[in-house]
Amino acid sequence: KNGTIGNRTCELSQYRRDQQENVIPTAKSSLSSAAAAAADTTSAIGRQTDTNKTQSRSPVNERVTVPGEPTTSPIDIDHGELNCTIPESTDVKFVTLSGEELKEGAQIHHGRQILAEKECKDYFEGYHLDYDYYGEEISPPTRLLSTIVICTEGVISDYTLDCDDVETSDTPVTIPEECKTVPNGEVTDNGKSFQCNEDYVHADSLLYERYSCSCDRTIPALVCNGRQAKCKPINCKLNSFIEQGMTLKYRSKFITASTIDAIDHGELVMFNCEIGANGVTYEPKRRMFKCDRGKWFEDNRRGSVWSLGNNGTFPKCRPGINLIMIPCKHK
Repeated sequence: KNGTIGNRTCELSQYRRDQQENVIPTAKSSLSSAAAAAADTTSAIGRQTDTNKTQSRSPVNERVTVPGEPTTSPIDIDHGELNCTIPESTDVKFVTLSGEELKEGAQIHHGRQILAEKECKDYFEGYHLDYDYYGEEISPPTRLLSTIVICTEGVISDYTLDCDDVETSDTPVTIPEECKTVPNGEVTDNGKSFQCNEDYVHADSLLYERYSCSCDRTIPALVCNGRQAKCKPINCKLNSFIEQGMTLKYRSKFITASTIDAIDHGELVMFNCEIGANGVTYEPKRRMFKCDRGKWFEDNRRGSVWSLGNNGTFPKCRPGINLIMIPCKHK
């Protein structure tokens, strides 16, 4: 009985072991399957997330700008209107209203305003036609003509600009001959200045300034600071110290260096020297001298011909025997 019972006990124990061995592999297999399923689920969720991200960046949800070649289409994409193209021009240039230059081929939006500009030769503003050593005309002053134009449906409005002072000819309008010369002087600095010859000075020296001259066609003459350009002979200065015994009379009045500092060209002055203490006569004795471009010369219009021998310098009293007598010629 013990053996039977023992065998039965052994059989039961073997059965339990067999059952445990069968259950454990199955559980392990189930766990493995569950883990794999979970991994598959995570992978699927990840793929779904990536798919969602991809979809959020797709053209369906967002406008994508694709780099490409710059367009030259004259169509305004935003408004469906024609733009304008800056044309080729040899004498007119285009600039924005703020002054920025627009190159040939630049696109201008419909309705936009710009400036058309043209540079004209300004021959009528004191220009003195002149040439360089090679015979080429020296560039004259210029002035800028401009007009506002607008782009309308691909067409720029009329931008014709005419230099009206020279009409349509390239031949320059020369100034009158009277503006090119000054008596006893020379026009310089391309008609903007002048200088006087030797023994001459500017008639309005206090007002004259270099580069201040222009041609006044109504006179016609060269005008500097509102005064006609003239050269006048230099005047004759009086000595600051007139020797004792000499008197000068100008226009019936006695004068000295303190009353008048100079005598104008062409004017006459009477010089007179008193008789010396020893009774010697001194010359000039009531003699007339004429101012001639800064020099003093004897005036012999009263019939007597004589010379003091001063050679244009300011006269001085001399004994009469030093006078040079010039014989008269009788016919």
